[in-house]
Amino acid sequence: MNSSERRDDDILWAALGEPGTTEQRRAVVAAFALMAVADGEASPAEVLAFRTKVGDSKVFAAFDLPALWADFDDLVARLLRHEPGALDEVNHRLRGADDPDSREVVMAAARAALVADGADADREEVVIAHIAKQIGLSGEA
Repeated sequence: MNSSERRDDDILWAALGEPGTTEQRRAVVAAFALMAVADGEASPAEVLAFRTKVGDSKVFAAFDLPALWADFDDLVARLLRHEPGALDEVNHRLRGADDPDSREVVMAAARAALVADGADADREEVVIAHIAKQIGLSGEA
């Protein structure tokens, strides 16, 4: 799959279908967390979308889900507190998505987070562009 193939997020999760890597997991958590806090809060709808999209995904089926939720919750909390180093960690995790499938998984996660709370905020579009840049895509949203 290449980055020019635009797919519905649900189809993308199903299409990958193979176990994801630790790097993909870390990058998806980072992308979703960054999107969730883009408007200054993480709504219950965004947290539920993360758990549903990732929890139902074959890509992450092999991972310990409670540990995945804890990682997400911790990163969201650190970003909301503007904890020093939290954004650097997000960017480092995103840069770990350095192959085409990983980039697609991360962008699918970011788009899922974008629509999770029903708001298509300008800030979230800026964050999508930031995520795309960090994973090596230009002009992607």
